[in-house]
Amino acid sequence: MTFFSPKKNHDLTREEAAHLTRRCGFGATSNDIERLQKLGLNLGVQQYFERQSEPHNVQHLDQGVTHYLGTDNIEPLASWWLLRMALTTNPLFEKMSLFWHGHFATSNRKIQSPRLMYQQIGLFRGDPFGSFQTLIHQISTDPAMIYWLDNNSNTKEQPNENFAREVMELFSLGIGNYTEKDIQEAARAFTGWFVHEKKFRFSERAHDPRNKTVFGHKGPWKGEDIIQFCVEQPASKRFLAKKLLKFFVHPEPPKEAIEALATLIEQANFSFTEPLKAVFQSEWFFGEENRNALIRSPVDLIVGTIRLFEYQGDIHQAEQLATSMGQSLFRPPNVKGWDGNRIWINAATLLGRQHLAHHVSQYVVSGENKFKSWGNGSPEEVVERICAKCVTGPVPEPILKKLIDYLATAPEESRFSYVAGIIEAVLMLPEYQTA
Repeated sequence: MTFFSPKKNHDLTREEAAHLTRRCGFGATSNDIERLQKLGLNLGVQQYFERQSEPHNVQHLDQGVTHYLGTDNIEPLASWWLLRMALTTNPLFEKMSLFWHGHFATSNRKIQSPRLMYQQIGLFRGDPFGSFQTLIHQISTDPAMIYWLDNNSNTKEQPNENFAREVMELFSLGIGNYTEKDIQEAARAFTGWFVHEKKFRFSERAHDPRNKTVFGHKGPWKGEDIIQFCVEQPASKRFLAKKLLKFFVHPEPPKEAIEALATLIEQANFSFTEPLKAVFQSEWFFGEENRNALIRSPVDLIVGTIRLFEYQGDIHQAEQLATSMGQSLFRPPNVKGWDGNRIWINAATLLGRQHLAHHVSQYVVSGENKFKSWGNGSPEEVVERICAKCVTGPVPEPILKKLIDYLATAPEESRFSYVAGIIEAVLMLPEYQTA
């Protein structure tokens, strides 16, 4: 598999280690990056796929969120997941779960049940790198998904095509890889898949037992058969490969990379641990064309900033900031989820990103915390220190000069407010806003 040939040098530069932490997680502190450098590439990648015990504060967080599941308010659940991503010892597990949340996009705006949304995310987090066949079957019988795509009203008398269409278009194949007849016939196979008392139920009485023809296969198919047929279509492996590469590597991955990853996915029987390891350990992954190629999503940016600065502010405020930037957890905009990358950036969402940078800069220079020492030293030392802590890679010389000149004008009594301005400016640089 030449496109994903292993990186020749298993040692990691600081920039390479930082690149890996941003793609396999949400960024890291300098100590985390140094630890990854000591491990080297292969052990460093391996650790991301080995589930570690969560610290007590995460366990306590998980226990506390259950008190909100019986309410109508989804915001505490969104805040819980944001904070969990920031505190977890398993960042790639959370990031892959976030990928599935966008892939199988379901919104509480319609479901109106934090408990069902919590159960769905738990489904993703249980084994996010495991069998796709298993996962797509589980999500197809997930109560929130059945409500979301109207399969509760899918009966043999009046087949509803919504569920069958999205299983093909958005979950497994993509547009152009099925016919309208396939959808109509598949909809009949999913009849009788209901939710009763918030649990999945199959109703034999409501199911259409007659023959259906889907992808050329004729028989008295049920929903499970349709799911299997979808996964077996040649387009499925390419569809998943492209989405994974767009999420983890580059917004416009080369066709050769898509084909190469599709082959790896097929060889792994549609599980994702080994294919993703091959991506993260490859020479191509660390290429210049893939560095800072992704605009960080609001969740990625906020969680990464919390982790970097060990921020202990109001997590509910962070959740509101994510919404203002265009990404409300548990409330994707539509069945397609979030388009991502350049869609994240417009006048309104940039203002939200500015607010995040401002809040963090004020946190760093106020109160007693270890980041206050960042303001010690000459203007050159302060600016270089802040850039080194926050940005992976060099900052353009003209920008460095402007930042240094700005700090050099600071009166002694106002120095820390100027340092806050430097931090805010660095957090708004493209080099920080991208991964």
